[in-house]
Amino acid sequence: MRRIICFVCAIFASWISHACWGQDVKLDLTGVDTAVVVVKTLTTTVSDTTDTILNIPHNGAEQVEMQLKYEATNHTQVKFDVDAAGVITNVAWKADSKDTSHYMPLDTGRYELKSGGTEIRFSGCQIQIDVSQVDYADFQVQYHDPVTGEGAYFSEVGGTGLYDLFPGNYRLTSTASNAAISFLVNDGCRIDSKLYWKLGLEEQEDPTNTLWKQLHLDFYEVDGSILRLLGYKVGVELSLKPTQSARLVGFKAGEEVVENATANLAAVTPGSYRVALVENQTEAMYVEFELLNATGRLSPTVKWQDLLGNLTGGEMVPLEPGIVYMTPEAMKGSASWPPGIATAELPYAVLKDKLDASYYLAISGELRLRYDERYEENTDLDFRILNDQNVEITLSNPVARHYGSNWIQLGLPPNDFLPGEYYVLEVRSEKGDLSMLRFRVEN
Repeated sequence: MRRIICFVCAIFASWISHACWGQDVKLDLTGVDTAVVVVKTLTTTVSDTTDTILNIPHNGAEQVEMQLKYEATNHTQVKFDVDAAGVITNVAWKADSKDTSHYMPLDTGRYELKSGGTEIRFSGCQIQIDVSQVDYADFQVQYHDPVTGEGAYFSEVGGTGLYDLFPGNYRLTSTASNAAISFLVNDGCRIDSKLYWKLGLEEQEDPTNTLWKQLHLDFYEVDGSILRLLGYKVGVELSLKPTQSARLVGFKAGEEVVENATANLAAVTPGSYRVALVENQTEAMYVEFELLNATGRLSPTVKWQDLLGNLTGGEMVPLEPGIVYMTPEAMKGSASWPPGIATAELPYAVLKDKLDASYYLAISGELRLRYDERYEENTDLDFRILNDQNVEITLSNPVARHYGSNWIQLGLPPNDFLPGEYYVLEVRSEKGDLSMLRFRVEN
């Protein structure tokens, strides 16, 4: 009997509350693709993990804040005032972005007030992600699902690259690379011209946004509500034994197999990529390389892992220089895979701003070097070679150069370059910048 009386009293109190303060405030999120929704008032917190309609208890005039969340942070926040009758006014928003720090009035195209102003219905923007120029198996707008603890995805409309997204910050990930790209959609349904990038998909505490760097402009185009990713072609070339094959891990079917002694091109955005070496139909090792967040620049360090744990203990470790070398056009390996037999290709030397105690070995009358031209020049390379007496030795053939990375092979006449002797190569750019290399000649 006491329970019945309490229940009746609760209903009566609820009726009195609604009579005095109006009906609950309704948030209609069915037109918005969300990850996690958190709504806060002075007295109430409501959260959900799916698109839904939320009824927020109305307890008089107050402010309501709605957070749309993914990963460990908000990607957008909306706030509005509710008066004593439950009528919504002053709808404003801000994105969780370093470019947006203050609330601004929300575009009226992103919401609609109904039921006498006591219900607010949100609508998203149709955003297109065009990845037709990059070689990825899977490139989607991702968020971190707090329920499963794993990555989940916003809905794509029928494989067209179209997403219905509420204004805010989002990130793109791919199965082919351990990297993420973030972009901001404003409430006018336009994508912000600045994109950001980070290497690593792990959920990391980053309160000052130090992990995110601005994505190089050569890797993307923004046209209103369209984001077009532009890949940079990197070649992978391997010399394989008859029992071996290789594949690019995570790439599209039909493009993932790496042919023997053939330049296998893949258009990619900055990130970390893997080549799997297959021995007798079993993946025996991985080789990992990075395309840096600068057009055409590859990391000078290549890492590898012996999957059986015999040579690396199951860890990714730097590969010995000379076993594999990389250029923007090709990553080449010797026929000695797995590494260990000294029949590798010669590595390319990197020029320095000033000389130190190190030197490069020029073997069999050939000097291989990488020269990065910073300016738009197409003239011959301005260089000279000096012996240990500071006397210049002239090579007869000119060397062409172009903007970006130049991978140069200089033939050294045996009558002018003696085994065991040291020499210095000096290169000047069109702007007068000097770079140098000390090398020793070996048979």
